Amino acid sequence: MKHTFLNANTLPYIPCSIEYTVDNNPYKNIYVDLTMRCDMDCNYCYNPMRTNADMDIDYFEAVCRRLPRPVDFKLLGGEPTMHPKFFEFITIGKSYGHSVF
Repeated sequence: MKHTFLNANTLPYIPCSIEYTVDNNPYKNIYVDLTMRCDMDCNYCYNPMRTNADMDIDYFEAVCRRLPRPVDFKLLGGEPTMHPKFFEFITIGKSYGHSVF
């Protein structure tokens, strides 16, 4: 029985990631970090960064407008409801036919 050892020279090249423009988005789910602010201080938090800027609502609307088909937006962050325009994000997403969770 012959054994074949796999190494970098014998493996085919498979890209680890592919980047798509908003206009060519193939995904059904899009995860959006609205804000990194949070009113909790959990020791198991996956995202302890609290200094990043909030998402700009005009940028979000531009993305909603450019997407080729409806998607499911999953609003995340530190605590997404702490974004001062949280409900406007929902309204804008739904106005373009997207689902917002």
